[in-house]
Amino acid sequence: MTDKNPRFRSRVGTDIVNVDRIRKAIERHGDLFLKRVFTPGEIERVTGRSGLCASYAARFAAKEAVMKLIGEGIWRIPFTDIEIVSDPSGRPYVILRGKARKYADKGNIGAIDVSLAHERDYAVATASAIVEVE
Repeated sequence: MTDKNPRFRSRVGTDIVNVDRIRKAIERHGDLFLKRVFTPGEIERVTGRSGLCASYAARFAAKEAVMKLIGEGIWRIPFTDIEIVSDPSGRPYVILRGKARKYADKGNIGAIDVSLAHERDYAVATASAIVEVE
C-alpha cells in the first residue's frame, strides 16, 4: 500500500446485528437492557418510531463498529460511553464520553463518521476516522 501522506491513516470498524436478537433482548430484559446499552437521548429518539427494534439494532451495530475502530476491545468500553445522534438532516454521528473518549484520545482519533443501514432481518454499521500517526 502506498500512502501519499504517511502522517495520516484511516481507521474503520464494521458490525452487523440480527434485528431479532435485539428484539428478544428487549422483550426479555426491557428497560434493563435498554439502559445498559443506550443513552437516555438515544432511547428518547428511538421511542415511538416505526421499526423500533431495527433502529436499536442499527445503533447497537454502530456502537460495536466504533469500539472496533478504537481498537480497545468490545468489553473495555461501556456501550453508553458511545452515543449515536443525528444532525438536523438525519445524518448520524458519534459522541464519545468516558472510557471511549479516553481510548480515542490515546489513539489520536478525533471525529468519527458512522453509516447505519437496516432491513427486515439485519442492521449494519460502519464507523470511520482519519487518525494522525505520530
